[in-house]
Amino acid sequence: MIMPSIMSTAYFQARAGAVAFTIACVLTIGTAPARAADLVDNQQSPEPPAVYPVAGTYLWNGPYIGVYGGYKSLNADISSRPDVNSVDGLAGGVYGGYNYQFNQNWVGGLEGTFGLSGADDAFGGTSVDQDWEASLRARMGYAFSNSMIYGLAGVAGSDVNASTVNGKDSNILLGWQIGAGLETFLTQNVTGRVEYDYTDYAARSYSLGASGSPDIGLAGHTIKIGVGFKF
Repeated sequence: MIMPSIMSTAYFQARAGAVAFTIACVLTIGTAPARAADLVDNQQSPEPPAVYPVAGTYLWNGPYIGVYGGYKSLNADISSRPDVNSVDGLAGGVYGGYNYQFNQNWVGGLEGTFGLSGADDAFGGTSVDQDWEASLRARMGYAFSNSMIYGLAGVAGSDVNASTVNGKDSNILLGWQIGAGLETFLTQNVTGRVEYDYTDYAARSYSLGASGSPDIGLAGHTIKIGVGFKF
């Protein structure tokens, strides 16, 4: 009788151990997905990459606006009086236009500008200063990567004042403008540019009282830096 009792006790202990092992396995398997989910949730989501224009696409096609600032160095040609050769100063304004991209490399367009000028100087008793400036010019550019080099040509106008101790007068001078520049995309829609312009305004007669009525023309160079937004 002792032997069957020992065998019965061992049997029930073995059964109890098997049940406990089975329960432990079930619990372990059941909690594994939750632990895996916690690991995924604890990982930081990567930030989306910055979006830039893709080279080789029609980046430039469409309208745009922008602002510019720059420095002017002009000469005033004055008949019957000494010229004023250092009509220099800061300038700034706005521009806007439309580009048409013929293919992946060639871009044409039309652009208008308007700005204020602080260029002025005095020499030989005559003071000359430029008030505002405006232009309408055609652009033709070659696009590469996310940038474009371009040339421009068009018409320009400016309000130019002249004065002496005997009188002062103001006229709107008309002329022509040529130039070149480099423009590049800074973000998906924002561009930056550096531009050089040469402008020649035809002379007009100024009535300066006892100082006479000299013809005054203005011409010179401008370096501009601009930031634009493409729609």
